[in-house]
Amino acid sequence: MSTLLLLAGATLLVTWLVTPAVSAPPAQAAVPHSVLDDAMPLLADVNAQVLELHDRVAGALVYPPPVRDPFTYAARPRSVRAVAPPPAPEIVPPAVEVRVLPALVAILSADATSPRRAVLSMPDADDVQFVASGGTIGSFVVREIQDDVVVLADGGDTTLRLTLR
Repeated sequence: MSTLLLLAGATLLVTWLVTPAVSAPPAQAAVPHSVLDDAMPLLADVNAQVLELHDRVAGALVYPPPVRDPFTYAARPRSVRAVAPPPAPEIVPPAVEVRVLPALVAILSADATSPRRAVLSMPDADDVQFVASGGTIGSFVVREIQDDVVVLADGGDTTLRLTLR
């Protein structure tokens, strides 16, 4: 019986030595810490300043009326009788003649059977016209057709150059 008590006591001693001293629940994972958590007091301060500035700007400033005019030396006496200015003469601009200009659509190259021709269209018409040198479109006469320019002349001395784009 003493061996049995000795063996039970030794087992109890070894169990006491092997088990941990504190029987607490397992430690929980710590809440992750971010840089934003460090900046929160600073952000709260900035937000408070922004609200203070909004309140300050919301109140409209009222300036007192000027006491003096720094641009004049003394007040001039005003005349009792008001003189109306004479009516301005009515200016009628001269009538300007607006001419409708043809638009240059294309330039066709010359071959053995036909000369170089320009493809022109009038803005008020839905068709195009193939015109060679000396031909007419509207009130214009085609004087010359170059590689990328058509020279038109009206009834007088005025010439107009249409450039191919």
